[in-house]
Amino acid sequence: MPHHVLGLGWDEISSIITIFSIVFGGFMGWLVHKVNDTFAKNSKPLNENIERLSDVINMLKYQLQSHQKSIDDVSHKVEQISDQVVDHEARIKVLEKEEEDKDD
Repeated sequence: MPHHVLGLGWDEISSIITIFSIVFGGFMGWLVHKVNDTFAKNSKPLNENIERLSDVINMLKYQLQSHQKSIDDVSHKVEQISDQVVDHEARIKVLEKEEEDKDD
């Protein structure tokens, strides 16, 4: 097995690979840091918009619950009025029947 590759010894090749690895690793670390910072800076408005949207959704949810309670209350009152109308119609029929019986 040769002790030289491309005219360089194994110790020189390992030194070159080590230096290349350190430089490449440092560059990759810097690149990841830059991408992360850019993403964080650019995602801040998006996060703020998401928070505002969440607040609006919560307000709408509260309003819908309030409206649903009002609708339920109105529905209950309509049912009561409907029952009273049916009761009054029955009373009117009884009174009309009594009036007819008096006339006969």
